[in-house]
Amino acid sequence: MAQDFSPEGIAAVADQSGWMYIDIKGKVLIRPFIIDNGPDPFQEGLARFKEKDKIGFFDQRGKVIIKPSLDFAMPFSDGFAHSAVVVRNEGRRTLYGCGRKVGFYQYQRGNYDYTNV
Repeated sequence: MAQDFSPEGIAAVADQSGWMYIDIKGKVLIRPFIIDNGPDPFQEGLARFKEKDKIGFFDQRGKVIIKPSLDFAMPFSDGFAHSAVVVRNEGRRTLYGCGRKVGFYQYQRGNYDYTNV
């Protein structure tokens, strides 16, 4: 199964090991986060990927923009992505982001910043 190449020169393809993005030479660039049996769609130029049980974001060229450090992240919407990290506290799980319960990543033109809420 394969999708068409994007204008940026990458395509999502699936094989026996799952979905991946490749470049025009067939080199595997990244393995996307899977949602609804397919690769996470790009929203505002970014899509999620998962590496070692952590979520990060990559752009439409397959370049990692936000390193995989999140336990939870929603797609970007209006420049923000709701995200959190799970930590263990006396046997319970607590969602937190940068010292608070939850936070948002903000992405604008190649730069991102973390905002507590």
